[in-house]
Amino acid sequence: TANETRHRAQVVRRREDLPLLRAECSRIVQVFVNLLLNAAQAIEPGNAKENRIEIATRCTGSWIEVEICDTGAGIEARDLRKLFDPFFSTKQSAGGLGLGLSICRKIIDEHGGNIRVTSVPGAGTCVIVQLPESLSQPARVLTPEPPRVASAERRQILIIDDEPEVGRAMRRGLAQLHDVTLAQTGMQGLELMAAGDFDLVLCDLMMPEMSGMEVMKRVQAQLPKYTERLVFMTGGAFSEAGIRFLEELNSGHLDKPFDQRELRAFVARQLARLAAAGAGGGEER
Repeated sequence: TANETRHRAQVVRRREDLPLLRAECSRIVQVFVNLLLNAAQAIEPGNAKENRIEIATRCTGSWIEVEICDTGAGIEARDLRKLFDPFFSTKQSAGGLGLGLSICRKIIDEHGGNIRVTSVPGAGTCVIVQLPESLSQPARVLTPEPPRVASAERRQILIIDDEPEVGRAMRRGLAQLHDVTLAQTGMQGLELMAAGDFDLVLCDLMMPEMSGMEVMKRVQAQLPKYTERLVFMTGGAFSEAGIRFLEELNSGHLDKPFDQRELRAFVARQLARLAAAGAGGGEER
């Protein structure tokens, strides 16, 4: 998320020592990545020294709280009531929240927690996530892991994401089905593509140093066989260029946060698309 906040706000952290939670780590990480992206989106770029995103963690009674506040545009009272509706977004009104909040609440609910939002138009927004300090049972898993498929059906997948925890979570979700390689930068991903033969490449759109759009430009110029195999995931496209880029893709994209079932379904659709078009990598299996 550093690339998204760099030109928008200073990020301030106020952390207390917290106990360990028994939780589904990959999904909790995606919740907070999404909330940080929303906080960044609420702030117009170009005045980072005057704006702040504050992240505070604390224990309150039997709860662990994580609070994310921004000095963005804020949200009108009439919109606050709709924030957790599945298809509602304040993006059009520049408030910034709404992107994936229904999914975030679902994940937090499954862990026995709460999520609430307060906002003052023109002053900013705070999101508070509460999780039980002591969970007596592990977080529920929506679907059991599928059986490991035969090697002849496995595909080579490359994941490019600058958030290591997100990449590792995705690898865990796909490992029963495919062989997964991770890259943390666009350049590392390009080097791996040049050296290997991946059937599908999932790339984060917003990354520091080299964005997903730049990765695509390099692929088209230097590694054209990957043009159709390269697909994107994003927690939000913050520039007009990014929005247009996603709209022009024929392959679609994967919105963050997503759960393992959604990830596997997206990968299956992309592999089927490539097989139908005869654009997949590797030899016939």
